[in-house]
Amino acid sequence: DGSQANVTFNIMDKGQWIYDQASGKYLRWIEDTDENFNVKMIPLVDRITNEQLGFSNVVIMFAYYTEYKPTLHDIGIWDNTTGQRAIIFRDGQAFDVLWRTVDANSPIEFMTSNGEIFALKPGNTWMVLMGMNSGVKQDAGTWDFNFFLP
Repeated sequence: DGSQANVTFNIMDKGQWIYDQASGKYLRWIEDTDENFNVKMIPLVDRITNEQLGFSNVVIMFAYYTEYKPTLHDIGIWDNTTGQRAIIFRDGQAFDVLWRTVDANSPIEFMTSNGEIFALKPGNTWMVLMGMNSGVKQDAGTWDFNFFLP
């Protein structure tokens, strides 16, 4: 089950996607902080239409980060030719797959553990790049990701 994905980069930087069966999309939520620094999640809406953003796929990819400074990183995307872990949320389900890049001129590929191509659902996709040491917890369809370097 993959009905919800929560990502925490730090206490003031969170993201959430909750599956909406009616639309077949994962609705996006972001953090909002009041004057007392209490954090609550609110819908992320389009500024023109005021509609909540929804995504056909949410992809959480684990990648190697090289930290040069706290705000300067190199993320190892193009040197991943053998495959790293990814969790894809699609149609209310979570799929534990691998992702790789053949070269810098080719798109990212997703594969099952036995090497078969894993297709994304047609539509839009939100991708999150987590460090290789990031934490993952899953409980009854809710997945929690905590970002850690490297």
